[in-house]
Amino acid sequence: MDKAREQAESKNKWEQIIKECQASPLTIVGFARHHNIGEGSLHNWSKRLGIPLKNKPSADIGFIELKTVPPEAMGERVAYPVEIRTHDLIIKTKVPWILVVELMKEFA
Repeated sequence: MDKAREQAESKNKWEQIIKECQASPLTIVGFARHHNIGEGSLHNWSKRLGIPLKNKPSADIGFIELKTVPPEAMGERVAYPVEIRTHDLIIKTKVPWILVVELMKEFA
């Protein structure tokens, strides 16, 4: 395989990874850890390709958007029960540990 083709394939691979990161409910750090990708590599490729990763919400937010995780995305991972209570709402679910960690970071 010639060098130009390798570079094009690498560029396409990283464009896809960055798009997945943008769509992920995880933070950039959480996404990198979950996919065994260096956080620095994500930032470098984001800058090189001119595609922003995403902005992490500030800690003083009054609303956190929660996204569902389809069962097929969890695969064989162990799911942990999570219960979130507000004034008159209780949400009970099971999620992979990495999502529990990311949710806790949002409340920190």
